[in-house]
Amino acid sequence: VWGVRGAAAAAGPGIAARLESKEIKQLPADLSSNEDIPYPEWLEGTWVVSARMVGWSAPAGNKFLGGITADVNEKSAQEAQSQVGKDVQYQIRFIKSPDGKVREDRLFNTQQRLDAYAGRNIIRRVEYVPLDRGGKTRDLNTLTYFKGGLVGKAFSTRRRWEASPGGEVFLADEGKRELYGKRCEQAVEARVCPPPITTDQEIVSKYVLGADGTVTSNVRLIGYLNPNDKLFFEAGGRGVTVSDFELSCSKLPP
Repeated sequence: VWGVRGAAAAAGPGIAARLESKEIKQLPADLSSNEDIPYPEWLEGTWVVSARMVGWSAPAGNKFLGGITADVNEKSAQEAQSQVGKDVQYQIRFIKSPDGKVREDRLFNTQQRLDAYAGRNIIRRVEYVPLDRGGKTRDLNTLTYFKGGLVGKAFSTRRRWEASPGGEVFLADEGKRELYGKRCEQAVEARVCPPPITTDQEIVSKYVLGADGTVTSNVRLIGYLNPNDKLFFEAGGRGVTVSDFELSCSKLPP
């Protein structure tokens, strides 16, 4: 029997529904658990991915896209729509953790995706960063150093997962808050550096194991406003951008 598990298992509808729904509301953060998503054994390894954006929408309207004018929002929407149908290649990796479970290699995968979608090498390095003094959240959050001085910090705010009875289908969703800011000299930071940009995002993923050992995947990225946005309350927790991708994955030899 299908069943949602994870730190936020009781919150909201099933994961599959969030892959298909046209209107989605943000689920609450749940920081009560430090457990990362345990992926199926058949995902362990490094995979070559061909990803295609198959859809993009602004369900709440273009006014929520963050531009300073309606024209800017319209151009942002047109640019996003222009990416539909394009293919991007990169690699992803899932590794066996010390507890014996398969986890996402967040360091490797973050750099691979960002470089691939930028079309060039823009990342200097990615490292784990804990939110707690004991370091229990270390493997959930990342610090990304971009070339040019930009720094991004990604926090995992909740995680859920479920598998089919036969185990050949695996779904997961994860909430994230990301902060991006310019790395500055401490003595002049307050005078020179702008405040960081904050984004809230949800990643919904479905992985299907084929009879030939290949994996197909559907990934949905949902963008939300956060309290720093002036239209936050008007958005009412609705997803303001939805990007859908189809992935074909082939495992590299060990």
